[in-house]
This record gives sequence, structure tokens and C-alpha cells, in this order.
Amino acid sequence: MKLINSLILLMIVSTLFLSCDRNSCNGDASLNVTLKNNSDSPIYYSFFWKSPDTSIGDENPAIYKTIISPKNSYTHGIGLGDCWVDMLVETSTQYVHFFNMDTIDQIPWEVVKKTQRGLLARKAINLEYLESHNWTIEYP
Repeated sequence: MKLINSLILLMIVSTLFLSCDRNSCNGDASLNVTLKNNSDSPIYYSFFWKSPDTSIGDENPAIYKTIISPKNSYTHGIGLGDCWVDMLVETSTQYVHFFNMDTIDQIPWEVVKKTQRGLLARKAINLEYLESHNWTIEYP
């Protein structure tokens, strides 16, 4: 009986997920972005939503282990049922920050926020940028 109930629940959840309206998502391309690390060192990345381009947010990427290995890439989604197109239509421009992994692992996050020590690059992204760069954000 538990197995039957579990299967029914799984079927209901699957049906709801598959019926989500994704008309504004331009197909699968806008569901994810690819972050590409062209450097010879591992880096952390972080999106700081709705913050000015000169500030670093509260979320320490070392805690979330948002690492991109050297000469490698990582696919980052916006969230279940959401897409980058919808998010960027609402907020226009967002910022992705790339950090030196060794530095961030060694100093307190509050120091990074105040001094920007360990920050390698900050890139402004908007819908036009992502579409023209094939949904890829590269460092450097």
C-alpha cells in the first residue's frame, strides 16, 4: 500500500512539474548559464542579486562550494520552475563575482566584503549579454 501511495504521489508531482509554463524561457537555453574558468587556478563564483556592482554580498562562496576548476566550466540554473529570461526581465542587470579560491579560504568573509581582497573579476550580466554570449559567462 505504501508503494502504491508513493507511486501515485510521484506521478502527481511529475505531472505538475512537466506542465509548468515555460513559454517565456525560450526553450532550454535560458534555464541555465555556463560559467567557464579559462584560468590555471580554481576559482569561486557567486551571483549577488540586486546589489550594486561595487558591493559584495553576504553569501560566502566557500560555504556553498561554488568552485570552478581550472580550464573547466559549470552549469548554473536559476531555480526550479524559473529561467534567466524571466529573472532578467524583472531585474535588468545582475552581477557575477569571481574570487581567488585560496584567498577566500584563508581570510574571513567580512574582510573580503570590506576590502574586496580575493575578488578577481565582477561581470555585469543582462539578457542581451547572455544571448550574445550563448548563455556563457567566462573568466577571465
